[in-house]
Amino acid sequence: MALENILDALKIAASLHMSNEFQKAHDLYREIILIDPNNAHALHLLGVLLLQNGFHKDGKNFVEQAIEIRGDYPEAVANLASFGCSVPAKWQLDIDQFEKVTGWNVYENESTDRWRHLRMLDFANCFLGSEDLWLTIGDFRGHDSLMLRSMGISNVVASNLDVAELKLGHDAGVVGDYLTINAEKISLPDDSFDYVLCKEALHHMPRPILAIYEMLRVARKGIVFVEPQDKVIDWPANKKSTFWHEVEGGKVSFGKNGEDVPIAEYLVDWHEDGVFNYVYTMSKREVHKISLGMGLPAYATKSFNDYYNAEWASQPATQEHDGFNKTVEQIQLWDHICKLTGSPSSYMTGLLFKRHPNQDVAQKLRSLGYEFNVTPTRFLPLKWPNF
Repeated sequence: MALENILDALKIAASLHMSNEFQKAHDLYREIILIDPNNAHALHLLGVLLLQNGFHKDGKNFVEQAIEIRGDYPEAVANLASFGCSVPAKWQLDIDQFEKVTGWNVYENESTDRWRHLRMLDFANCFLGSEDLWLTIGDFRGHDSLMLRSMGISNVVASNLDVAELKLGHDAGVVGDYLTINAEKISLPDDSFDYVLCKEALHHMPRPILAIYEMLRVARKGIVFVEPQDKVIDWPANKKSTFWHEVEGGKVSFGKNGEDVPIAEYLVDWHEDGVFNYVYTMSKREVHKISLGMGLPAYATKSFNDYYNAEWASQPATQEHDGFNKTVEQIQLWDHICKLTGSPSSYMTGLLFKRHPNQDVAQKLRSLGYEFNVTPTRFLPLKWPNF
């Protein structure tokens, strides 16, 4: 290989690398380094390849050599950090994405998209008429706090890891009070708010379960989260079912017994907007176990289906508009599939109560389709008198 062809060879090696043809990419990186030992890009990418395949010591050495040679090499620094500890790397990625956003906007008042999100907040109707103070977590533009207010919950503080968008909304006179909060390490005293809401943000976090426990710590009465539902954990264990499911090739399939054609298939593990945004799906079973483990007095869950299409999202949520009708039609279709196969829905809402809610709240939740459960008292540390 001639020195003048190294750039072309490097591009080919990187293409092989991205296609997971690791051995071919490895050999070509090595060949480039033999000709040009100080080629920072080849050293960096060879190091990344080795790290990906478990050769951490050698991989780290190659990446560090590349940084030493090139000096200012942000990609190599970021890659090294991601293998050293993915948590700060993921936080930094989120912040970098926030900085690219320009301007502030709110859901259009009567749009199909706003209708979808209001469906996810139906629980708010059970908490009206009180002076409870709410905190929203991962509320990027303050939309969650605004929707809670529109539904009648007036005392809401919004928060996010990066508050640039919240500040723009606040300066526009729309978003109220806001806080900078890392959900996995909330810098607030215990029992700072009555309720904490985290809507569609847990699955963006490196350690979502840690965030749930932090939310419980700073809540006096309880927490609410709305997240994608786990398709495997919440599968009903009914051996008499005429439907089957199996996990193969990263998918869970649902179909009729004796037939090879699946009715529906889902990815078991999936990512949203890039590899760092692994979607940590939640399950009813996990809500139950958290309640048992902490001795919480009660919990509630609800499964539901949602459907998003970017072309339909901005259309008004009225029957005169095809986008709204098609969105409703898709949700009803998935409701039917879930009923037919027993498959879990695409989303779930979980509520964990630190104080037992009054009967009115419990009854309203049930009327909205929530499964309201009192934690079995045999798991709580009761003190019995000496008769």
